[in-house]
Amino acid sequence: MNKKQNLRLKIKDIRNNGHFAGLDSVIIQNLFQTNVYISSHSLMIYYPIQSEINLLSILESEKIISFPCIREEKIVPYVYSGTFCEGQYKIKEPSNSRPIDIENLDLVIVPALCVDLKGYRIGYGKGYYDRFIKTLNRKKTKLLTLMYDEFVLDDIFPESFDERVDYIVTEKRVIKIG
Repeated sequence: MNKKQNLRLKIKDIRNNGHFAGLDSVIIQNLFQTNVYISSHSLMIYYPIQSEINLLSILESEKIISFPCIREEKIVPYVYSGTFCEGQYKIKEPSNSRPIDIENLDLVIVPALCVDLKGYRIGYGKGYYDRFIKTLNRKKTKLLTLMYDEFVLDDIFPESFDERVDYIVTEKRVIKIG
């Protein structure tokens, strides 16, 4: 097992047994105050699983919200239509919905177990988001990760295929990468 795999296992264990109740709402309020969120019209967010930050209060906004759906081993954003059904990996996704053109996405909120100060993140290890990010127009679409501050690390040992986010929002700070 390499350093990154070891770190992933360690962080999953800490997060699953952690004491983070109450921090999600602070992180979401910090997100709502960022210019990148305020100026966005169309977002892709994730449906939170396990110890991920719950960002579903974004659904109350006037923005166009989509969620990632796995289709043929790729992420395809589907517009939220008011209801969810169970998708691949038992993760909820919009039901009775349609895909959104990725060219219309202003902001993608990317899930992560941890992130480093250079914007590299560790997810669950399947590479779906890294492959999806490569398809985006990075001049138009900004990437953001919501994170508990204690999981913003100095280095997560990125590999050549890892993609960086542009912003990290925690309960204590907003970090703009680059």
